[in-house]
Amino acid sequence: MEEATTFEFPMFRKLIHCTLFALLLSGPAVLHAQAVGQLPQMQSAAPAQKPLTPLQKFQGYEDKWSIAVVNADQFTLQNLLAPDFVNISPHGQTTIRSQQIVDLFQKARRPVSMEQKVLSVRIFGDTALVRGDYMMKWDNNGRTRVQHGVFTHVYVLTRDRWRCVSSQRSAIPNPAPPPRKSRSRHRRR
Repeated sequence: MEEATTFEFPMFRKLIHCTLFALLLSGPAVLHAQAVGQLPQMQSAAPAQKPLTPLQKFQGYEDKWSIAVVNADQFTLQNLLAPDFVNISPHGQTTIRSQQIVDLFQKARRPVSMEQKVLSVRIFGDTALVRGDYMMKWDNNGRTRVQHGVFTHVYVLTRDRWRCVSSQRSAIPNPAPPPRKSRSRHRRR
């Protein structure tokens, strides 16, 4: 059997030792100089963005939800709704996440447009209570049906992600048109 030959490079080894020694000695000095402001700080190419307010953050979730429902985007809806999600419709019907997703593919049940506006967000640790109003439109054989209402969504933070666990909508009836003034055909004599 052949013996494995090892090559030693004493100069190379000395260079590595000297470099490591220099780094060890200069590291704390560089950190100290940077801390007291003697070294210029690296400037980022993009300006720092302000963090989103809770209202803006949850409005983004509600916008994604609306778009997912109108476009039948199953993937997005599954990511927004928790596996144990429960929905209570304006008519009192209770559905779970899987039923909500099935409804995406039933065209008659899917709205042609959906807008949700977040009015308030209250965060309690890893739970958020989101209140808002909504407007949904459906196409009924060429006629548009509109539903206005309010919603309450409960989100829970799990694994650094907010997911909705409960949704309840209440429809606001469309106001009745004002009564017409009747014109009497009777004339005074």
